[in-house]
Amino acid sequence: MHEVSLITAVLQHVDQVLSDKPACQVKGLTLRVGLLSGADPEALAFCFPFVAKGTVAEGAALHLLQPPLLLSCAACGARTETPTINLKCGTCGAHDVTVQDGQDLIIQSLEVC
Repeated sequence: MHEVSLITAVLQHVDQVLSDKPACQVKGLTLRVGLLSGADPEALAFCFPFVAKGTVAEGAALHLLQPPLLLSCAACGARTETPTINLKCGTCGAHDVTVQDGQDLIIQSLEVC
């Protein structure tokens, strides 16, 4: 399950961000999980409490957002969204599309005390 290593990397980054604030604890963490990121939101949610144990994020609430894919069509120029891994233009149906958003795993927000 590579989600353990993904959460570990996220928490290492959070540690770096908070390194000059040793008394801070993470209360909430929001991640944007792109459909094409390769991460399974359910697996991220499952492993988060175990990986966070003993870190500044122990006991924090994890919020996962999964935005739709944003596609750009080379055939008609349209920019469309799709909530599934459907790599075709929502306007003309062409498969000559470029993914503009939905491939990343991003820390969207961090709530600390």
